[in-house]
Amino acid sequence: QAVDMAKLVRDTIDRYQPVADKKQVVLDMQVPSVTHVVTVAAVTQILGTLIDNAIKYSPPGSTVVIRLDGQTLSVVDQGIGIAKQDQAKIFNRFYRSDEARTRGHSSGYGLGLAIAKAVADKNGYQLSVKSETGQGSTFSLHF
Repeated sequence: QAVDMAKLVRDTIDRYQPVADKKQVVLDMQVPSVTHVVTVAAVTQILGTLIDNAIKYSPPGSTVVIRLDGQTLSVVDQGIGIAKQDQAKIFNRFYRSDEARTRGHSSGYGLGLAIAKAVADKNGYQLSVKSETGQGSTFSLHF
């Protein structure tokens, strides 16, 4: 359906704001008020997973940026990053990188990104990642 992307993103961010506040992570929304035709439930679910992971793997005092550029919605964090050899596997069910397992991030089963990818694929979207270890990650959902 046609939806104001700023409202959709703001509503999703609001659900994760208490977790971000508790960890002292700033959620910076850079999404203009533009209308896109999207599957609202799918985009909300995928975005929620990406924001939740960004908060989880970001250090206290850092910023997570959620931005919309044309047909691409991105979540950019300053977290632990993902090694190149792990990037092809992170969308597999139950996969968690060594960094994710050993840095005190013991919660999770390695399903969030796999589910997000499946939802993206089902709705004709593309989910991608760009990351470097120690430099953070950018997850992008392309409509």
